[in-house]
Amino acid sequence: MIIDMLRRKYFCVLLYIRKAVFFMNLISFLAKFIGEFFAMSPSKIISELFGIGAVIISFFSYQMKTRNGILFSQTAASGLFSLHFIILGAPTLALQNVILIMRNLSYANRDKKPFSFKFLPLVFCLLLAVSAVLTWE
Repeated sequence: MIIDMLRRKYFCVLLYIRKAVFFMNLISFLAKFIGEFFAMSPSKIISELFGIGAVIISFFSYQMKTRNGILFSQTAASGLFSLHFIILGAPTLALQNVILIMRNLSYANRDKKPFSFKFLPLVFCLLLAVSAVLTWE
């Protein structure tokens, strides 16, 4: 009985220590992030905001009920990622996101004549590979 009481008290103490360490780490991370955020140049801050917006849209795209809703929200996220990478000076990733925009729009209209091509996924894979090879630094 006494051993069980000691175990419970020991467990509670460990739990409080873990919570305290977690909050100390969280405060340390936030202080470091805020310090680095305000030390960035304005263009880098704008780029980061575009990237954060793209991540948020990407997250919510999976909550869409329809296929076209998912594709159009992924298109918007790819557009924001393109802006993000253009501002950062990464042309390879910006071009690949532009190709993803074209892919999403063509898949959204796949029932129409020019987009009903059977080998369209292969075409986009080749486009992504060629763009990576041509624009890699």
